[in-house]
Amino acid sequence: MKRLDVFVDTGLSPRTKSGRTVSVERVAAPMDEALAWLSHY
Repeated sequence: MKRLDVFVDTGLSPRTKSGRTVSVERVAAPMDEALAWLSHY
């Protein structure tokens, strides 16, 4: 979970909790924006 916290803190993966289960999903839009910037340079 500590490694996933990096993605959660940057907004790339929102975290939801249901009881004792924690789910993390991937959001591609911020990463696409970063890749577009990198490909420009």
